[in-house]
Amino acid sequence: MTGLPLEGFTVFEMGSALAGPYGARILADLGARVIKIEPPETGESARSWGQPLHKDAGALFHAVNKEKDSLPVDFNDSAAVSRLKELIAKHADVVMQNLRPDVTKKAGLDAETCRNLNPALIYCNISAFGPDGPLAKDPGYEALLQAFSGIIEMTGDPDGPPSRVALSVNDFGTAMWSAIGIIAALLNREKTGEGSVIDTSIFDTSMGWQTMTVASMLSTGEVPKRSGLRGPLLAPNRGFTCSDGMLLVTAGTDTQFAKLCKVLDCEQLLSDPGFATNNARMANDADLTDQLNTIFITQPRDHWWQLLRAVKVPSAPIQTLDETLNHEHTRASGILQNPPDEAQPLVGLPLRIDGNRPGYRRSAPALGEGTEDLTDA
Repeated sequence: MTGLPLEGFTVFEMGSALAGPYGARILADLGARVIKIEPPETGESARSWGQPLHKDAGALFHAVNKEKDSLPVDFNDSAAVSRLKELIAKHADVVMQNLRPDVTKKAGLDAETCRNLNPALIYCNISAFGPDGPLAKDPGYEALLQAFSGIIEMTGDPDGPPSRVALSVNDFGTAMWSAIGIIAALLNREKTGEGSVIDTSIFDTSMGWQTMTVASMLSTGEVPKRSGLRGPLLAPNRGFTCSDGMLLVTAGTDTQFAKLCKVLDCEQLLSDPGFATNNARMANDADLTDQLNTIFITQPRDHWWQLLRAVKVPSAPIQTLDETLNHEHTRASGILQNPPDEAQPLVGLPLRIDGNRPGYRRSAPALGEGTEDLTDA
């Protein structure tokens, strides 16, 4: 394939923080022209989050706004909004927004108004709780939806308090669902000629992540409990303490468990009825963990990891982020991409097309950068 798959498509993004901007960045990475609408003078608020690194913007802004153009628009200026509507009517294939509830409606930039101007338009609303229900108009952020959805309550050590997931899993997940919905709508438009309205929400994403957990609870009636580094369904399936760190091991079959025991020189466990099957090991997981930990602690984690890798027992060291970034596999994967200018390296798009990952072509724009063709017209 030559070029990028979304080349020729134009996206207007009215976004802030993470979900909207990262969703638009996905489309930009895939070749779409993304025009980021920002308040004049200050730009989007996330520009000022953290220490300014390049073009008066911090690392977070650069991470989710690469490959875009910037167009300052004052929503309180009727002439500026009218000009934006003209641009959407003339140029836009997609509009996506994750602003506070009713902001776009008040400005006259909501889905109904924009699609009346451009019936073939794909319009994507990203909200905290979705369009329906008593919380539909409430604002929301990553941690609030982790809390409300039950994710925080089931995360952490079983003997400790609940814990927030450190990453913005709901924001980034919502961004991905938005991109998937938009691309599907563009494909549908090729067949029907009609635009669509896409609705995604951080709440829906938080429930989507729990598809297996919800199915399990509804079938058993048991509310999920915090389990720390212990994983579900299989044993052993947890972190083990080595002499210099921790190693996570998941022996998913009896064959893998037998290989694990051979590596650890504890094959006597195979004849113990309490460990003979996965169900037995699950029932006696605490005892099994204690016995295995007395062996793992005798050597560094890499010692055990390489031995387990050699016999195909699933395992991985529990690393810090700097260890991951410095690992030879990370370097070989090309997932960390160098900038085309003085900006910092960034994580690229987590996919390849015909063996090629979309490149890091442009860093995040300065306020107003890249839209001279629109403002001078």
